[in-house]
Amino acid sequence: MDSQNSIVYDTFFHGNRFFIIINRWCYRIRFFISILSICIHFINLLYLSIQEIKELKERAEIQKNRNIIYIFIVVLTLIIASFSIHCIIKRSKEHRETQDKNEEIISQKKLLEKALVEKETLLREVNHRVNNNLQIISRLLFFQSKKVEDPASKAAIRESHQRVQTMSLIHQKLYLEEHFENIDFQVYLEDLVKQIISS
Repeated sequence: MDSQNSIVYDTFFHGNRFFIIINRWCYRIRFFISILSICIHFINLLYLSIQEIKELKERAEIQKNRNIIYIFIVVLTLIIASFSIHCIIKRSKEHRETQDKNEEIISQKKLLEKALVEKETLLREVNHRVNNNLQIISRLLFFQSKKVEDPASKAAIRESHQRVQTMSLIHQKLYLEEHFENIDFQVYLEDLVKQIISS
């Protein structure tokens, strides 16, 4: 019996030992599996973190590119706006200068027209006085020729009278004509002949 008991005991003891070893190995395997699970979980977290970092980098790169495009658009808009404002200011300045020049030209033209009117008035007055003086001299010579008895003096006075009348006729033709550079010579000769015949 002892031998049977010892066999049973040895079997149990050895079986129990085997169970303990298996139990230990199971514990180690579970521990290893839990560590492996933690490592896998950590690797997953690390992978997700790397993916998130990549996505964040991509988003940051996209945002950076967008910001560069926005800055470029803003700078381009500012350049176009400043160029447009410069052109508007330049045109306004040129328009103002042109307007000032036009006003100055208009004021000078008015002054010239006023001076021209004054000179024309003075010229008419001078022509009128010259005409009157020539008529007076002509009348005085005519009356003087009536009073003088000496034939030589009378001829000299008549010749002077004819010259004054000729000058008066030329003056009247010039005064009545609008353009002084040309006188109708045929009309002038006809009037001169009539005047000589009448005197």
